[in-house]
Amino acid sequence: MIIDSHLHLPQPREGKTLADSKQELLHELEKSKVDYAIVIPDNTPVSEIGSLDEVLGLVERDRNLFVMGTIDVQKDRVSHTKTGLFVSYRKNRCYENLPGT
Repeated sequence: MIIDSHLHLPQPREGKTLADSKQELLHELEKSKVDYAIVIPDNTPVSEIGSLDEVLGLVERDRNLFVMGTIDVQKDRVSHTKTGLFVSYRKNRCYENLPGT
């Protein structure tokens, strides 16, 4: 079994969407014989590689893709709600906790 533990969605080419990027990623994983992957979203709400909400939505039904969320426990109270989304989607495999400055 091969697991890629750190990757991002490819930046969409002109005229393409994040869903297209996910399909491109799945194709590359299959071609490389990678069984599972942990996708790391961007920390910003709008991103070319997908925000947390976008990536969660995109990988929700993929059995071989999971998400690593970044949670700043001192700064972003909304993240605590999103932690529940990880659990309900069964997509949480790891968290990166930022203690703040």
